[in-house]
Amino acid sequence: MHYQLLAYQLPAGPWIENSPTLWDAMRIFGPEVAAVNLQKALRLQAKLQSLGVQVQGIIDLETAKWLVAFKESPADAPEPDSRVPPEYRIEYHMHRLEQGNCGSAAIIARTKRKDLKDPFGALSFVRTWKDRIGETCRPALLNVGIGAISDIWNGYHSDDKGLLQEALEFGKEALRIEKNPYTYCALQSIYRALDQDEEADRCIQLAEARGKPCQQNRHGIRRIYDTGNQGGHSPDERDELPF
Repeated sequence: MHYQLLAYQLPAGPWIENSPTLWDAMRIFGPEVAAVNLQKALRLQAKLQSLGVQVQGIIDLETAKWLVAFKESPADAPEPDSRVPPEYRIEYHMHRLEQGNCGSAAIIARTKRKDLKDPFGALSFVRTWKDRIGETCRPALLNVGIGAISDIWNGYHSDDKGLLQEALEFGKEALRIEKNPYTYCALQSIYRALDQDEEADRCIQLAEARGKPCQQNRHGIRRIYDTGNQGGHSPDERDELPF
């Protein structure tokens, strides 16, 4: 004998008709929408579907409203918060970047690195955009590039020691524009990887002098001699910054 579920009832709640749209809404917003704001959730679910918005995981109703507003009028949508899926935050900031807001570049790269766990994507973005934005916004973007290279190197995702040199070049360019403590903090791990502890310590001191204590994780640093030092530095070869 087979049974078909036509409706169900939550404790002290109304009967709710079983339907594909209901389960679509619950998949997007979670099971609690059956008890609170069900009709609103169903309307938003239908709107998202009509706009071609694909959502992975569960979001809240306010995030859904933001997605609708952004898809309908990107220029008028407010800045998204961390609840918005990262791919749509990137899309929002790409729109702003293409409209001339250079500050969005670092946000995009940081979102790729931190939220999408994609340091290669972040680094590729930095390489593409670092010379296309104004100097005022460039240091923040370059700092993300240094961090992405740290992630790649220390995570053993590449043995290319040229990445460490590229990180130093990012740092030199950023410091030429602005002596920013975040740049010094980002560079200290690169110097540790290059087995240049004196330079790393100087970076930490300079960052602290500018009011930014650096988070240190020496145990998580992959030293260049751990890879056989092929193409690496001899003790007499030092990379100095324009301190």
